[in-house]
Formats: sequence, structure tokens, C-alpha cells
Amino acid sequence: MIKKIFLILNIIFMVLIPAIAEESDIIKSLTESIAIISDYQGEALIKSVNYNEFKNAELNMPVYEGDELKTGKDSLIEITFDDSTIIRLEDNSNMKISELKRNKNSAKTIFNLLFGKIIAIVEKLNQDSNFEVHTKMAIAAVKGTEFAIESDEDNSYVGVFAGKVYFFTLKGDGIDIDKGNESNYGKNDKIPNSPRPLKNMLKFEKQLRKLREEIIIVRELKNEGKEKLIQWRIKKKLEKEGRVKGKSDEKITIEGKDKEDTEKAEQKIKSYLKRKIKRELAHLREHASNDLKWVNSEMKSDLNLGKTMTDVHGNRIRIEEYIFRPNPKQIDLLSITFRKNRLDYLRAQNIFNTNLPKILPKEIWLTEWIMEPKIYKVEEKLRLSNTIDYVDANTKYTLYKPGNWKLWSTEEILSINDVLKERKARNAGDINWTNDIQPVSTDSHQFIVNNNQDLAWEEKRTYFDGSWLKLRIYLIDDYGNLQTNPKTLENWFDLIFNTNVELQLLSSEFNDKDLGIDVVSKILWWTVLNPKK
Repeated sequence: MIKKIFLILNIIFMVLIPAIAEESDIIKSLTESIAIISDYQGEALIKSVNYNEFKNAELNMPVYEGDELKTGKDSLIEITFDDSTIIRLEDNSNMKISELKRNKNSAKTIFNLLFGKIIAIVEKLNQDSNFEVHTKMAIAAVKGTEFAIESDEDNSYVGVFAGKVYFFTLKGDGIDIDKGNESNYGKNDKIPNSPRPLKNMLKFEKQLRKLREEIIIVRELKNEGKEKLIQWRIKKKLEKEGRVKGKSDEKITIEGKDKEDTEKAEQKIKSYLKRKIKRELAHLREHASNDLKWVNSEMKSDLNLGKTMTDVHGNRIRIEEYIFRPNPKQIDLLSITFRKNRLDYLRAQNIFNTNLPKILPKEIWLTEWIMEPKIYKVEEKLRLSNTIDYVDANTKYTLYKPGNWKLWSTEEILSINDVLKERKARNAGDINWTNDIQPVSTDSHQFIVNNNQDLAWEEKRTYFDGSWLKLRIYLIDDYGNLQTNPKTLENWFDLIFNTNVELQLLSSEFNDKDLGIDVVSKILWWTVLNPKK
């Protein structure tokens, strides 16, 4: 039953994605990006790993590992990183971002310059970090410097304007190039040529000087907040194009004089909203994660989430939710919904094979491992009740190794008011179940309350004795309004941050024929947003 609830919730969540997929690669943008396009000019194109064709670059567009960038004649693309490093892909160039990784103590950035020119100002890196530009014939590795690279079919050139670059062949033979020097490596050379004073690469000095000035501004504006930095980039872009700026520097606007200006203004506002969603979602996930970490640090304490709101039926309710450990091998979620003269609750019990540590590793929630896990779930028990009627769903697990280690469900049981309605079992590794007792029919569909845009779902299970059980899932806001399929980014924003899950069970076996069992939960929605935490 608990797996069914999460399956339906994830289906509802996934069907929302197409509503905004055409706006941009929204799923990627919901996670923090390491780098963004801070400027572009002319024929500036980008191909994401998520689509197979080049699209026009946009200001403040996030870039990711695997993306490919291409420029035409008199064109450029500038990328600014989270550490204020700036690189610029010059005209008639093609580059792929091979690696773009960050963790707490190190960073790894690798560009594959297929052909063309790159100039870069790289922030000083620690000894565990790498920044490299690969060409067809050679590699330039830096630790913090200003440099330019130009590559074609026959040669790769490197000029160093500050710091030092190690320039080496694909076989590993190389030289150090110090500030004020350049080198090249041709297809007939065994190693890069000895460094010599800058001459051919001096043509990039003007562009590097502009990047130096830009970095100073970027650092200052980052201290004032990202919105200031976004506004400055848009203002700079408009000035560069000779366009009319908005009346207020405090808003992302363009004082449009024609339809084209207005459409571009709307696009920039949409881009701003996407970034706002990204930041707020990261904040929400961090909040939920920190709460759970706090719970994990308290051996016998709980996470207590409580608030007063309205359910989908218009009833004023109070919800209280707890995560706690009743014994060393168990973690429980208890969600209680208080209505006038009644109480409904959900209790999910997670039982493990051994005593749990004080701080829970996230691996215990996995269902597949490369190495044999020391801790894994052996049983899951779920009860939903209104204190008179109740539904119990139990699942047992065992560890199985067909290749990787897997958590394999071997028995599933469902009962209503202590009357067994479903039971099936299988051995570890068996795909097919042996059904001792099973429903005659199961019907799942969208549940329409107001219109076909409602985010609600119903499943009805009918049994041999003529009895039946219905599970309804509603996504609602704090005022009991049903969430609907989002049409705009504002709707998407509201859905992510203002949603609760309402579970309603109805059955021919219940004493309560009207409301049945009805539980409202916020933690269930957190789990859908970020199941690993």
C-alpha cells in the first residue's frame, strides 16, 4: 500500500513536467548550476545533453557537463562560473564541456576545444582541483591564470598572460609556460615548442583586459546578491546592442517600443522566475534535509511538523507529523489529522535487519547496492485509521544477489478491519508472485472533482466477496484548494512549495461510509520532491 501511494504520487509529479518542458530544461534548472552564460553575440548556439539539436544561447542560461557550444562568424559565448572564473569562446569555434564537477574541497573542469579559440581568466585552484582545455593534439592544464588557446587541424597555440600553464601532449610530454610567453604544438612536433615571448597570441590582450574589468564587477555584485548580478548582465547586454533600457534598474524590464522588445522582456522575466524556483526549491530541500538530520541525531526524539489548514472537503483541520524511533531497529512516520470530534492517522513503520546508528546513512533507503549492505530494510508496515476503521498493509523483504545486491519483496499482505483481503508471496529472485488471495479487479484513473486539470487520483480494488476498497490521493494547498496541472511558471512555483498530500480511503467494510479514513500530510510531499533524503 505504501509503495502504491508513492507510485501514484510520483506519476502525478511526472505528468506535470511536460507543462513547462517547452520553456526550458526545467528539471536540470531545479538544481544549482555551476556555470551560466553571462554574455553572447551573433550566432551563439548551445546543444544540451537532453536534446539533439543546437539552440540559441540565452543570457543567464545554465550550462552543464556534456553541453556543446558553437559560435559563427563575429560571434562569441562567455561563461561565468560560481567561483568568478570566466571563459570566452571566440568566433568560429566549437567546444564541448567534458567535465564540470564540484564538491566541498575540489573542482574539476575540462573543456574539449574541437576547433577555434578560447580565452580564460581562472581563479586560483587548490591542489586537488583541475582546470584543463583539451585540443585534438595537446592539453593545457592551469592552476589559476589568464591564458588564451587557439586550435585548428594542424596546430594548438597557448599564450599565458598571468600565472602558469602546463602544456603537454596526449602522451604526457610537456613544458611549463610562464607569464608573458607562448608556445605551440604542431602535428609534426614531438613535444610542444619551447616557450617564447608573447607575439602571435597578443591579439587576445584586449579581450582579456575586458574580462578582468568584468570580474571585478562580478565579485562586487555577488556580494550584493544574485539579482543585482542578473540585472547588471541584462543592462550590459542591452547597452551592447544599442537597445533602450528600462526605467528602473531594480526590475528586469525593457522599455519596449515594438512587439519584439516586449517578447524579449517577457522571456527575461520568465528566465528570472526559473532561477527563483531553482533557489527556492534548493532552500526547501535543504530545510527538509536539515530537519531529518536533526531527527537522526536524536535517538528517541522526533521531527514534529504541525500546522492548521483546510482539507479538500472544506473541513478545518490540524495536522501533526512525527518521525521517531520506537526501538533501535526501527524508524516510524506518524501523521495525525485532527478534525472536529474525530482523529485520523497514518503510521508507517520501517524495520531493519540490525540496530541503526545514531546518524543514519542515506544508503539504508536504497533498494540496490554494488557491495553487500550492512543495513537494509526487512519489513514495512503501514496502518491508516480513523480509530474505528483501519487498513493494514505489510511488506517483507530479503536480500538477494543476482548481480548487484537487491532488496527483494517476498510477501505483501493487505487487510481491512482485520479481515484479510490480499496476500501474495514469492521467493527471492522470482519475478512472478503466487497469489493466495487477490482482487478480482483493480481500476486506476484520474479523479475529477472540478475539471480534468485536477491533480487527484483514484484506485478501486474489488474483491471476491463483493467488498471493495478505494484509495483517493489529492494534492491540495493549505486552503483545501485542489492543485491543478500548471500552465505557467508561477503555477509551477506554487505547486512545488504550497502542496500537501491528502489520502482518503473508502470501503464497503468501513463503519464510516462518508469520510472513511482521511489523512493530510506534508512530509509525504517532501518525500516525493526529494526521495533520497
